[in-house]
Amino acid sequence: MFPDFPKIKLEIKKNFENYLRKQSRSDPLIGSITQILIHEGDKLAYHTVDGDKKETSFDEIQSKFSIKNDKIIAEGPKALVPIANEIAGDLQKQLGRNIFAKLDETAKETGNIVDGKGAGISPDLVLKALEKMQIDFDDDGNPCMPTMFVGPDLAKKIQDKLPEWEKDKEYKKKFENLMEKKKEEWNDRESNRKLVD
Repeated sequence: MFPDFPKIKLEIKKNFENYLRKQSRSDPLIGSITQILIHEGDKLAYHTVDGDKKETSFDEIQSKFSIKNDKIIAEGPKALVPIANEIAGDLQKQLGRNIFAKLDETAKETGNIVDGKGAGISPDLVLKALEKMQIDFDDDGNPCMPTMFVGPDLAKKIQDKLPEWEKDKEYKKKFENLMEKKKEEWNDRESNRKLVD
């Protein structure tokens, strides 16, 4: 009979899973989202900011790997590091697709879509998008601007045009007016917030 080392195997498994979880969260998008571990059940119920109760099921993501015994014998647990990195990359891609699919579904459901109708990016289009978003403010009264996800081509166009837009007095005034409106909305949310003992 061959010796078995259950405590060592369990420790390696735990370290592998922790490393994998950490690497999966290294993506800026995934890392910015609060995660809650749910150990049982097949559904999740939550309340939207409007107070509606929603229920959703979990989406399964998985990744497979194999490793040769010779590699484990030669390198020990270090042999798992490149595999964990590969798995984490695969999981990040799957999570990213799921997140954007859910965002798209929710945006369509709530009507939070801004369609430029092929006209291209403009200051007014950006303001229309910001109009549909909830914006919070910090302790000093500065807006905590939301993250907008766009493709690399559009991101470049926005980066190139943003300095020009910021110099435009009309755009600047519209932006300031919008932020005043958003600040009032935020003040209303904060004053109506229920505090927990």
